Amino acid sequence: MAGRSVATSFLVASLIAGCSKGSPAPQGTIAPANVVTVKATEYSYALPQRATGGVVTLQLENVGSVVHEFAFGRIDAGKTLDDLKAALDSGKDPSNFPWAHDLAGVSALSPGQEVGITRELTEPGTYAFFCFIPNADGVSHYKLGMIAGFTLSGTSNASPPSPDATITATDEAFQVPALSAGTTTVELKNAGKKEHEFQLFSFQPGKGFGDVERWIRTGQVGPAPVVFPGGIQSIQLGTSVFETLTLESGRTYMLQDFEHHLMTEFTVP
Repeated sequence: MAGRSVATSFLVASLIAGCSKGSPAPQGTIAPANVVTVKATEYSYALPQRATGGVVTLQLENVGSVVHEFAFGRIDAGKTLDDLKAALDSGKDPSNFPWAHDLAGVSALSPGQEVGITRELTEPGTYAFFCFIPNADGVSHYKLGMIAGFTLSGTSNASPPSPDATITATDEAFQVPALSAGTTTVELKNAGKKEHEFQLFSFQPGKGFGDVERWIRTGQVGPAPVVFPGGIQSIQLGTSVFETLTLESGRTYMLQDFEHHLMTEFTVP
Protein backbone atom coordinates (compact mmCIF):
# COMPACT_ATOMS: atom_id res chain seq x y z
CA MET A 1 0.00 0.00 0.00
CA ALA A 2 2.80 2.43 0.77
CA GLY A 3 4.14 2.91 -2.74
CA ARG A 4 0.79 2.56 -4.42
CA SER A 5 -0.75 5.23 -2.22
CA VAL A 6 1.96 7.70 -3.18
CA ALA A 7 1.38 6.88 -6.83
CA THR A 8 -2.39 6.89 -6.47
CA SER A 9 -2.74 10.29 -4.92
CA PHE A 10 -3.83 10.50 -8.55
CA LEU A 11 -6.02 13.52 -8.57
CA VAL A 12 -3.37 15.90 -7.27
CA ALA A 13 -0.31 14.12 -8.63
CA SER A 14 -1.82 13.51 -12.05
CA LEU A 15 -3.21 17.01 -12.35
CA ILE A 16 0.33 18.23 -11.83
CA ALA A 17 1.78 15.65 -14.22
CA GLY A 18 -0.89 16.45 -16.78
CA CYS A 19 0.48 19.92 -17.16
CA SER A 20 3.72 18.76 -18.49
CA LYS A 21 -0.13 13.89 -16.40
CA GLY A 22 -32.70 -2.77 5.77
CA SER A 23 -35.12 -0.73 3.65
CA PRO A 24 -34.39 1.69 0.89
CA ALA A 25 -33.15 5.10 1.96
CA PRO A 26 -34.97 8.33 1.09
CA GLN A 27 -33.43 10.40 -1.67
CA GLY A 28 -29.95 11.66 -0.84
CA THR A 29 -29.67 9.88 2.51
CA ILE A 30 -28.04 6.77 3.93
CA ALA A 31 -29.90 4.19 6.03
CA PRO A 32 -29.72 2.39 8.35
CA ALA A 33 -26.58 4.21 9.39
CA ASN A 34 -23.28 2.66 10.47
CA VAL A 35 -21.24 5.84 10.19
CA VAL A 36 -17.58 6.57 10.89
CA THR A 37 -17.10 10.35 10.83
CA VAL A 38 -13.59 11.51 9.92
CA LYS A 39 -12.72 15.21 10.08
CA ALA A 40 -9.51 16.52 8.53
CA THR A 41 -7.72 19.73 9.40
CA GLU A 42 -4.12 21.00 9.56
CA TYR A 43 -2.58 18.53 10.28
CA SER A 44 -4.64 15.76 11.83
CA TYR A 45 -7.71 13.57 11.51
CA ALA A 46 -10.40 13.36 14.21
CA LEU A 47 -12.15 10.00 14.16
CA PRO A 48 -13.43 7.31 16.56
CA GLN A 49 -11.06 4.64 17.83
CA ARG A 50 -13.44 1.77 17.07
CA ALA A 51 -16.05 0.96 14.43
CA THR A 52 -18.37 -1.87 13.46
CA GLY A 53 -17.85 -3.84 10.25
CA GLY A 54 -20.23 -4.77 7.44
CA VAL A 55 -21.71 -1.97 5.38
CA VAL A 56 -19.94 1.15 6.63
CA THR A 57 -20.36 4.81 5.71
CA LEU A 58 -17.14 6.79 5.96
CA GLN A 59 -18.35 10.37 6.42
CA LEU A 60 -15.33 12.42 5.37
CA GLU A 61 -15.23 16.13 6.18
CA ASN A 62 -12.55 18.69 5.43
CA VAL A 63 -12.87 21.24 8.22
CA GLY A 64 -9.43 22.70 7.51
CA SER A 65 -8.34 25.61 5.33
CA VAL A 66 -6.49 23.65 2.60
CA VAL A 67 -7.22 20.61 0.42
CA HIS A 68 -6.67 17.28 2.16
CA GLU A 69 -6.47 13.67 1.04
CA PHE A 70 -8.24 10.73 2.69
CA ALA A 71 -6.08 7.86 1.43
CA PHE A 72 -7.41 4.68 3.05
CA GLY A 73 -5.99 1.27 3.85
CA ARG A 74 -5.92 -1.70 6.21
CA ILE A 75 -2.94 -3.14 8.08
CA ASP A 76 -2.64 -6.73 9.28
CA ALA A 77 -2.68 -7.83 12.91
CA GLY A 78 0.67 -7.33 14.61
CA LYS A 79 1.38 -4.11 12.71
CA THR A 80 0.80 -0.57 13.94
CA LEU A 81 0.36 2.93 12.57
CA ASP A 82 4.03 3.52 13.40
CA ASP A 83 4.91 0.58 11.13
CA LEU A 84 2.74 2.06 8.41
CA LYS A 85 4.37 5.47 8.72
CA ALA A 86 7.82 3.87 8.51
CA ALA A 87 6.75 2.02 5.37
CA LEU A 88 5.44 5.23 3.82
CA ASP A 89 8.63 7.06 4.75
CA SER A 90 10.75 4.39 3.08
CA GLY A 91 9.31 5.09 -0.38
CA LYS A 92 9.76 1.42 -1.24
CA ASP A 93 7.56 -0.58 -3.59
CA PRO A 94 4.38 -1.82 -1.83
CA SER A 95 5.40 -5.43 -2.54
CA ASN A 96 7.84 -4.96 0.36
CA PHE A 97 4.90 -4.50 2.72
CA PRO A 98 2.37 -7.30 2.08
CA TRP A 99 0.77 -6.53 5.46
CA ALA A 100 -0.48 -3.14 4.19
CA HIS A 101 -3.54 -3.19 1.93
CA ASP A 102 -4.56 -0.22 -0.23
CA LEU A 103 -8.35 0.17 -0.07
CA ALA A 104 -8.54 3.44 -2.02
CA GLY A 105 -9.92 6.62 -0.55
CA VAL A 106 -10.51 10.18 -1.67
CA SER A 107 -7.51 11.80 -3.37
CA ALA A 108 -8.53 15.34 -2.54
CA LEU A 109 -11.36 17.09 -0.73
CA SER A 110 -11.69 20.86 -0.74
CA PRO A 111 -12.12 22.89 2.47
CA GLY A 112 -15.75 22.94 3.58
CA GLN A 113 -16.62 19.88 1.51
CA GLU A 114 -17.86 16.58 2.89
CA VAL A 115 -18.62 13.27 1.25
CA GLY A 116 -20.11 10.02 2.52
CA ILE A 117 -18.61 6.84 1.07
CA THR A 118 -20.57 3.67 1.76
CA ARG A 119 -18.81 0.36 1.18
CA GLU A 120 -18.35 -3.07 2.71
CA LEU A 121 -15.54 -3.51 5.23
CA THR A 122 -15.48 -7.14 6.31
CA GLU A 123 -11.94 -7.76 7.55
CA PRO A 124 -11.44 -7.06 11.26
CA GLY A 125 -8.33 -5.10 12.17
CA THR A 126 -6.80 -1.64 11.91
CA TYR A 127 -7.86 0.78 9.17
CA ALA A 128 -5.95 3.97 8.49
CA PHE A 129 -6.30 7.35 6.78
CA PHE A 130 -3.33 9.40 5.60
CA CYS A 131 -2.63 12.44 3.42
CA PHE A 132 0.16 12.77 0.85
CA ILE A 133 -0.64 16.30 -0.30
CA PRO A 134 2.43 18.53 0.29
CA ASN A 135 2.66 21.79 2.15
CA ALA A 136 4.50 24.83 0.80
CA ASP A 137 7.83 23.26 1.78
CA GLY A 138 7.05 20.05 -0.10
CA VAL A 139 6.45 18.01 3.07
CA SER A 140 3.60 15.50 2.82
CA HIS A 141 0.85 16.17 5.32
CA TYR A 142 1.12 12.67 6.80
CA LYS A 143 4.65 13.55 7.98
CA LEU A 144 3.12 16.47 9.88
CA GLY A 145 0.63 14.28 11.70
CA MET A 146 -2.07 13.37 9.18
CA ILE A 147 -2.10 9.63 9.77
CA ALA A 148 -4.71 8.05 12.04
CA GLY A 149 -6.80 4.92 12.26
CA PHE A 150 -9.60 2.96 13.88
CA THR A 151 -10.12 -0.68 14.83
CA LEU A 152 -12.90 -2.57 13.06
CA SER A 153 -14.76 -5.53 14.59
CA GLY A 154 -18.16 -7.18 14.45
CA THR A 155 -20.87 -6.74 11.84
CA SER A 156 -23.71 -4.23 11.77
CA ASN A 157 -27.12 -4.60 10.16
CA ALA A 158 -26.59 -1.51 8.01
CA SER A 159 -27.70 -1.60 4.38
CA PRO A 160 -26.36 0.15 1.30
CA PRO A 161 -28.17 3.38 0.38
CA SER A 162 -30.71 3.67 -2.38
CA PRO A 163 -28.89 5.72 -5.04
CA ASP A 164 -30.40 8.64 -6.89
CA ALA A 165 -28.27 7.82 -9.96
CA THR A 166 -25.55 5.43 -11.13
CA ILE A 167 -22.27 6.39 -12.81
CA THR A 168 -20.75 3.40 -14.60
CA ALA A 169 -17.17 2.89 -15.72
CA THR A 170 -16.43 0.43 -18.50
CA ASP A 171 -12.97 -0.16 -19.93
CA GLU A 172 -13.82 2.29 -22.72
CA ALA A 173 -15.73 5.15 -21.12
CA PHE A 174 -17.70 6.61 -18.24
CA GLN A 175 -21.49 6.57 -18.49
CA VAL A 176 -22.91 9.53 -16.59
CA PRO A 177 -26.68 10.13 -16.33
CA ALA A 178 -28.30 13.48 -15.60
CA LEU A 179 -27.43 14.49 -12.04
CA SER A 180 -29.34 16.92 -9.83
CA ALA A 181 -27.88 19.83 -7.90
CA GLY A 182 -27.67 19.61 -4.14
CA THR A 183 -26.90 16.62 -1.97
CA THR A 184 -27.27 13.40 -3.92
CA THR A 185 -26.34 9.74 -3.52
CA VAL A 186 -24.59 8.21 -6.52
CA GLU A 187 -23.61 4.60 -7.09
CA LEU A 188 -20.13 4.46 -8.63
CA LYS A 189 -20.12 1.16 -10.50
CA ASN A 190 -17.14 -0.53 -12.12
CA ALA A 191 -18.49 -2.67 -14.97
CA GLY A 192 -15.08 -3.08 -16.58
CA LYS A 193 -12.49 -5.83 -16.43
CA LYS A 194 -9.90 -3.80 -14.51
CA GLU A 195 -9.81 -1.38 -11.58
CA HIS A 196 -11.03 2.12 -12.40
CA GLU A 197 -10.61 5.49 -10.74
CA PHE A 198 -13.49 7.90 -10.30
CA GLN A 199 -11.59 11.16 -9.81
CA LEU A 200 -13.99 14.10 -9.62
CA PHE A 201 -13.09 17.79 -9.80
CA SER A 202 -14.24 21.10 -11.24
CA PHE A 203 -12.06 23.98 -12.42
CA GLN A 204 -13.03 27.48 -11.48
CA PRO A 205 -13.97 29.64 -14.50
CA GLY A 206 -10.96 30.33 -16.70
CA LYS A 207 -8.70 27.95 -14.79
CA GLY A 208 -7.03 24.70 -15.85
CA PHE A 209 -4.35 22.14 -15.12
CA GLY A 210 -1.51 24.67 -15.16
CA ASP A 211 -3.21 26.81 -12.54
CA VAL A 212 -3.69 23.77 -10.30
CA GLU A 213 -0.02 22.81 -10.72
CA ARG A 214 1.19 26.23 -9.60
CA TRP A 215 -1.30 26.40 -6.74
CA ILE A 216 -0.38 22.97 -5.35
CA ARG A 217 3.37 23.56 -5.73
CA THR A 218 3.17 26.83 -3.81
CA GLY A 219 1.30 25.27 -0.88
CA GLN A 220 -2.23 26.28 -1.91
CA VAL A 221 -1.59 30.00 -1.57
CA GLY A 222 -4.39 32.22 -2.87
CA PRO A 223 -7.85 31.35 -4.18
CA ALA A 224 -8.28 27.72 -5.21
CA PRO A 225 -8.49 27.24 -9.00
CA VAL A 226 -10.34 23.93 -8.56
CA VAL A 227 -13.01 22.31 -6.41
CA PHE A 228 -12.67 18.73 -5.20
CA PRO A 229 -16.12 17.48 -4.07
CA GLY A 230 -15.35 13.78 -3.70
CA GLY A 231 -14.69 10.85 -6.03
CA ILE A 232 -12.59 7.81 -5.16
CA GLN A 233 -9.10 6.61 -6.04
CA SER A 234 -10.16 3.23 -7.43
CA ILE A 235 -12.95 0.64 -7.43
CA GLN A 236 -12.38 -3.06 -7.91
CA LEU A 237 -13.86 -4.64 -11.03
CA GLY A 238 -17.42 -5.86 -10.69
CA THR A 239 -18.12 -3.82 -7.55
CA SER A 240 -19.74 -0.55 -6.52
CA VAL A 241 -19.17 2.18 -3.96
CA PHE A 242 -21.94 4.57 -2.94
CA GLU A 243 -21.09 8.23 -2.55
CA THR A 244 -23.23 10.98 -1.06
CA LEU A 245 -21.92 14.38 -2.10
CA THR A 246 -23.01 17.89 -2.97
CA LEU A 247 -23.06 19.13 -6.57
CA GLU A 248 -23.50 22.78 -7.55
CA SER A 249 -26.06 23.95 -10.09
CA GLY A 250 -24.47 25.37 -13.24
CA ARG A 251 -21.03 23.91 -12.50
CA THR A 252 -19.18 21.65 -14.96
CA TYR A 253 -17.40 18.68 -13.43
CA MET A 254 -14.70 16.43 -14.84
CA LEU A 255 -14.66 12.71 -14.10
CA GLN A 256 -11.34 11.06 -14.87
CA ASP A 257 -9.45 7.78 -14.66
CA PHE A 258 -5.89 9.01 -15.15
CA GLU A 259 -4.32 5.57 -15.25
CA HIS A 260 -6.55 4.25 -18.04
CA HIS A 261 -7.01 7.55 -19.89
CA LEU A 262 -10.76 7.82 -19.44
CA MET A 263 -12.36 11.22 -19.06
CA THR A 264 -15.73 12.84 -19.41
CA GLU A 265 -17.35 16.03 -18.23
CA PHE A 266 -20.90 16.91 -17.26
CA THR A 267 -22.75 20.03 -16.24
CA VAL A 268 -25.26 20.03 -13.40
CA PRO A 269 -28.41 21.94 -14.35
